[in-house]
Amino acid sequence: NYFSTFDRQVILADCLTPLNHSQQAFLDMQMGLNQLFNNFHYGSRNFLHRLFSPRVDRLMFVATKADHITRDQIPNLVSLMRQIVQEGGRHVEFEGIDTEYTAIAAVRTTKQVIVNQQGKEIKA
Repeated sequence: NYFSTFDRQVILADCLTPLNHSQQAFLDMQMGLNQLFNNFHYGSRNFLHRLFSPRVDRLMFVATKADHITRDQIPNLVSLMRQIVQEGGRHVEFEGIDTEYTAIAAVRTTKQVIVNQQGKEIKA
């Protein structure tokens, strides 16, 4: 019951590791994220809902390990996160919930550089 009073939710997911392992690992992660929607009450918040039926009215999906890819690939990682939760996310968006998507890294472990490979400049 402790979590039933929360009205904000942030969901962190590592999209890259399952993507690198197998299609089944990726599908398992997708199914797990979509099942989250069955465990929370989503919907717009008004005074009566706050008193009698708390609901999550703001939701953020965060793709982690953004430091494992180059900066120009971050929009693709965010897009991947959107696609992963698309099925369950449609239900949430119909309820009028503010839904955001972003990517983060705990620490900056990579540095983007341009390398010359066979006469072509490539971001790495």
